[in-house]
Amino acid sequence: MFGNMGRILFVDLTKGAITEESPPREIFGDYLSGYGLGTCILFSRMKPKVDPLGPENMLGFTTGTLVGLRR
Repeated sequence: MFGNMGRILFVDLTKGAITEESPPREIFGDYLSGYGLGTCILFSRMKPKVDPLGPENMLGFTTGTLVGLRR
């Protein structure tokens, strides 16, 4: 399914909580690789002018287009 498992894992280090979300399948096709999906999530969930070192800031780890490609 578009190079991922259709799920996104969120880890809140402030609260010590882990949540898993299954967004609509279309979102994975709308954005190129994990980088585009990560950008979509950051822009939709973060407030403007958030403190870069504050608890409201998000840090994301995503996969790229060529993950798993063998030579």
